[in-house]
Amino acid sequence: LCVTESYSNVTDAITTVCGELLENEDEVECPAAFTHTSRVSGIANTAALLFSPLAGYLSDKLDPVKSVGIAAVIGCISYALVGIVDDVNDSTIYFVVGLFGISQIFMIVASQSLLSKYMPPHLRGTVSGCFSLFGAFGIMFITYVGGILFDEWFVGAPFVLTSLMNLVLIVSVIVFYLKHIRK
Repeated sequence: LCVTESYSNVTDAITTVCGELLENEDEVECPAAFTHTSRVSGIANTAALLFSPLAGYLSDKLDPVKSVGIAAVIGCISYALVGIVDDVNDSTIYFVVGLFGISQIFMIVASQSLLSKYMPPHLRGTVSGCFSLFGAFGIMFITYVGGILFDEWFVGAPFVLTSLMNLVLIVSVIVFYLKHIRK
C-alpha cells in the first residue's frame, strides 16, 4: 500500500512495508496500510459480533458435534480463501474476512456448547480451563509454524495451514458420526 518501489516478489514488498511500520511504530509513515488493516480487521470482528447470536442459536438447536463440523467447514473455506487472496486491496477481501470472522465465532460458540453438553456439571469448569489452555497452545503452534511457513514458503501459508487443521476437524466429525451410525 505504501511501497512506491517495484519489488521482485510480494514477500520483499511486505517485508519492506512491515519493516516501515515496525520501525516507525505508528500509522504516520503509512496511513493507507494502517487504515486498510484497521478496516479489514474491523469487518472480521463486526461479522463475528453480528453472527454470534445466530451461532449460539444454531449451536443450541443442532447437535453440538454437527455444529462444530459446520463451523469447521466455514473455517476451512474462509481460511483457504484468505490464504489464496492475491490482492488485499481487492474488494473481495471484505467478504473473505467477514466469513473469516463468522467462522471464528461459530467455532468458539459451537465448541463451548459441545463441552457443556457432554461434560458432567462437576467437571465443566476444569474441562473448560483445560480446553482454553490447549486452545492457547494451538494458537501458539499455528503462529509459530505459520510464521516459519510465511517466511519459507509463501505469505498465505499460515491461513492455508489453519484451513488444513479445520479439514482435520471435519474428517474427525465425519468419523465420529460414522462410528455412531454403526452402533
